[in-house]
Amino acid sequence: MRNDKSAADVPDRKTGKVDRLSGAFGFIVSDDVPGQEIYFKTSWFCGRPALRRGDRVTFELKTFGGRVQAHNLARSGTDYVAGEWS
Repeated sequence: MRNDKSAADVPDRKTGKVDRLSGAFGFIVSDDVPGQEIYFKTSWFCGRPALRRGDRVTFELKTFGGRVQAHNLARSGTDYVAGEWS
């Protein structure tokens, strides 16, 4: 299947490492966002197996209520194409 999306259509992906997990949410540290822990819900990751502390991930950075969040998480090394993992 061909993907005809232009570079402008593809969100900027950041990289980081899962720093801690606490039930339904966790935090990522990233050199792309120094000095901040980036919140995420574990349900925002669709891969298998579940994320663990130390896993390297890619994500889209969004701000909600003045705080940064990681959305559309993917384990590093996994291809991510506009809302889909391949």
